Amino acid sequence: MMVLSVLTPVAAAAPAADGDASAAPAAETESPTPDGVQTETDAEYRGCTMVIVGKNASADGSVVLARTEDYSGNWAKHFRHVPAETHPEGATFEAANGLEWPLPNETYAYNAAQDWTTEWGRFHEFAINSEGVGVTATTTTSINEDVEEVDPLVEGGLAEASVTTLVAQRADTPREGVELVGEIVEQEGASEPFAMAVANGTEAWLIETASGHHWAAHRIPDDEYFVGANAMRLGEVDLDSPDYMGSDGLIDFAAEHDLYDPETEDFHFAKAYGTADDYAAYNYQRVWGGLEYFGTENAPWDGDEVPGPDARPYPVTVEPDEEISVKDVMDFTRYRYQDTEYDARETDEPLPRTVGTTSTIESHILQLREDGPTPISDVAWAAMGTPLASPYVPYYPALEEFPEPYRQGNDTYDEDSAFWQFRSLSNLRFLSYDYFGPKVIEEIETFEEAELEQQAEKERKAAELWEENETKAREYLANYSEEQAWEALDLADDLETEIHTTVAQIEGWKLANPSVDAQPEEWDLPAPDADADADEPEPDDDNADTDDPGTDDGDDTSDADDGSTDDADDGSTDDADDGSTDDADGETDADDSTPGFGVAAAAVAIAALIAVGAATRRR
Repeated sequence: MMVLSVLTPVAAAAPAADGDASAAPAAETESPTPDGVQTETDAEYRGCTMVIVGKNASADGSVVLARTEDYSGNWAKHFRHVPAETHPEGATFEAANGLEWPLPNETYAYNAAQDWTTEWGRFHEFAINSEGVGVTATTTTSINEDVEEVDPLVEGGLAEASVTTLVAQRADTPREGVELVGEIVEQEGASEPFAMAVANGTEAWLIETASGHHWAAHRIPDDEYFVGANAMRLGEVDLDSPDYMGSDGLIDFAAEHDLYDPETEDFHFAKAYGTADDYAAYNYQRVWGGLEYFGTENAPWDGDEVPGPDARPYPVTVEPDEEISVKDVMDFTRYRYQDTEYDARETDEPLPRTVGTTSTIESHILQLREDGPTPISDVAWAAMGTPLASPYVPYYPALEEFPEPYRQGNDTYDEDSAFWQFRSLSNLRFLSYDYFGPKVIEEIETFEEAELEQQAEKERKAAELWEENETKAREYLANYSEEQAWEALDLADDLETEIHTTVAQIEGWKLANPSVDAQPEEWDLPAPDADADADEPEPDDDNADTDDPGTDDGDDTSDADDGSTDDADDGSTDDADDGSTDDADGETDADDSTPGFGVAAAAVAIAALIAVGAATRRR
């Protein structure tokens, strides 16, 4: 059953030692892949979706970076403050995979989301450093076999586990961040192909690595936006333009090794270095979803409707129909193709991966301003866990210590961990999507709307304090961020209590009075069919994959994402997590709002969760 999966660790690893696990000189292990190298047939950890919005395309003039980090549902994240540090001459950043890079005399402070264990590296998924440079990394991509043969990935090269740390430590501008990434890749190599973004309130850059030693970057036009999944997206790369950067010999190397033919075609980065497998529906559906959601004012097709995913390739960046707000981006991270032909609630057809998914273990939206001091003007909106069951909280760089629950948790349920608090709410919500989903998302969005409504006033007050006393201004917004973090936990606790109580009421009445509808009025839910639910069987073993993200669906066929990885192997794209891909039985997944998966089944699942949890505690 689905509830069992939350107690199944994806990797046994001891928690990191207590203390500042994110201190700059600490060693780390780079990649969770067995040999540290990511190729087109190794897609176990893919699943993130990224959005970049230029300052003139956003509603308030901010540059916006956003990404969902999608992975196994029991992999806890911690929110951490990394302090500024001074380093002796000759000090180096060291990674356990062998990567070493010189440290500057001083490194900058920043806040980040970090893995619960540094066994495989820090994985600082986002950062806004003290100079106002924001980083989000990464979305894993793939390279083709020809590229792997002529310029193989480097096991001890740059990887997701380290790249945010290295950039946030020292970049004064986004361009410096891009140049640093490129320098490391060219000198030390890349251990995996990936995409990432670096920005401040002035400009945003997309970076994609292409092989062991090649890369390219593109400055996002100020009046356009970008959406990326797990595929290379860059096409044209004009290295004579100030809006592009890339490795030495990038295009000549491709021609010399027959990755493209300059006599018959223009150079296209993704076609030369990437793989067509990445353009499968698993990835391109989410790109289509972003264009459909935000609109395409200057699209190269006729009409307002975005052509379906098979109409690829889409332009790398486009103008939105309307300016994009932070609220719009929040909603997009929850997007499951509502009100389209791919709406998971309205069709029984097998569906590709959605943007909003239960496999998201944290999500962030970096709102970067051109004016104002970074500690009180930039903000990282972060959701601990899937945004489908966790509100975004505004964390200003002024905050230097996150509440303790946000710094706790590992791969086993922990009632004191914020990650597990929100994960538990997610589990409950998706036990019966139609019953509990609307209530949960309504409360979360109400919470966020209140934050957004008071944002301008909070920042105005902080700016006034800054003129008088910078320390008081920092304290004012740091306290506000901390208060909202605690309020978010209270919201999750209240919703869990209400769901447990509601299920108990309904199930109790149904057992005692099977012919009587028992529906608590305050939930305003559709009354279940008592006779149907009373006889409703539990999901059978052939459907185990619907409920258990850690269980193979038994069909021995490859997933749509990479054409090679079964559900059991794909830690971020399995059926229960992706909320959209059907199992071998052809039925829609539980979190796709299967009508028959009602409150009675939810009560059985909750009981199983409690029983398994008790057994785990006894062990």
